[in-house]
Amino acid sequence: MKKQPLITVSGILGLIFLLSACVKEQEFSPTPKINAVYLSTDTLSNGDYFNLIFDFEDGGNDLGAVDDANLGEKDISIIDSRDSVVILNNLPKIDNKGSDGFTGTVSVKMSDCCKNVISGIPCSPTSNFTAPFDTLSYIVQIKDRSQHWSNTLRTPVLYIACKQ
Repeated sequence: MKKQPLITVSGILGLIFLLSACVKEQEFSPTPKINAVYLSTDTLSNGDYFNLIFDFEDGGNDLGAVDDANLGEKDISIIDSRDSVVILNNLPKIDNKGSDGFTGTVSVKMSDCCKNVISGIPCSPTSNFTAPFDTLSYIVQIKDRSQHWSNTLRTPVLYIACKQ
């Protein structure tokens, strides 16, 4: 009777070993991919700051700046839905720890979206609200150092309270 627990324990350990050998490690494409994009708020006033946040994956290990002092070319493209103006920004240095692929989250500080400083669009209230609100969303795309562009994702709608 004392041999049965030993057989059961070794059988369970063997089964765990076999199952773990069948588990495949996640493989990443050399082309970066944006998995999700969201905003730190859904409503703001003219002049407020907010963060545009996105989750990504990359298998090429060449996403982001080489180092903090050498940001290189602009590798984040953010398109304003109101006028299709492209806002370019830099990815920070991303430490991938020498892996064959990695995932991460980047937060980009955005400012004064109610009056687009690039194109000068004033706040335009929509007719859907009793209060004067404008709406917009952004389309986000990233590029790695090998010039591979990711997929694009659109943020949720951002509501902007226009100043009277």
